[in-house]
Amino acid sequence: MSPQSETAALVDALREHLARRRIEQGFRTLEAARSRIGRIGPGMPGSGVLLGLLAQWVDAGYAGPELLRGPLDCFPPGSRSALPLSEYLHVRMTEGVLAMFEEDFERAESHFRFIQSLEGEIADPELLAIATFWTGRCLRKTGRYDDAVSYTAKGETLALASGYGEMAAIMQMSRSWLAFQQSRLSEALALLRRAEAALSCTDDFLNRGNVQSAYGRIARRQGRYEQALECSVFFVVQRQMVGHCIFHCSPHGEAVLQHNLEYSLDHG
Repeated sequence: MSPQSETAALVDALREHLARRRIEQGFRTLEAARSRIGRIGPGMPGSGVLLGLLAQWVDAGYAGPELLRGPLDCFPPGSRSALPLSEYLHVRMTEGVLAMFEEDFERAESHFRFIQSLEGEIADPELLAIATFWTGRCLRKTGRYDDAVSYTAKGETLALASGYGEMAAIMQMSRSWLAFQQSRLSEALALLRRAEAALSCTDDFLNRGNVQSAYGRIARRQGRYEQALECSVFFVVQRQMVGHCIFHCSPHGEAVLQHNLEYSLDHG
């Protein structure tokens, strides 16, 4: 297999594992590909797309944003005009992810909106779904809840249209949080139940735990304190499973676990 074909196969595997929320398989794939990740740059065909998928995995809890900075520096703005469109858009996606980690949500939003502006030219529904969903996240982080609902729902629709129910579950969780913030508790619960069902056969213990945490918040808001306590217990169990998965499949387990803890606080 040629180096270009190997990169394409790696990209396909990472995209599918992420969309299906196969977290341990994704982590193992990333660990096995560390040397290839270290060679990301314009001289390696397909590496722009690989960088974009790596950024999505970092957002999902793998390693941390520092893993992205070195490879991104290999694509200075003045050199990007020579990149194929798909690679250029994934580089912009990576810039948006780093801007989110830096809490510069307006800058992040501009990167994601640029990707959406080329919707008619993108043959990558997963990229479009994520960019739309992340636009919604940026809007939520800056308090524009009504717009956030619209973009998050559109991202969910795009994910479902691509057959990625597990990916859509992450967006349903965000919609549930928005509904909770606006005191629409019945809607929040309905969305959480859909997300819980979609994630039940995955090893995405981080988000399965976040579902239980959200159930607990709603129960406390409704005065159902015993059920809220039960949800807290389930949340702790899921968190323990996150730690087991990380230490079992990654030699960088301690750093990855710390990033997961920070991720959970930020995305909960």
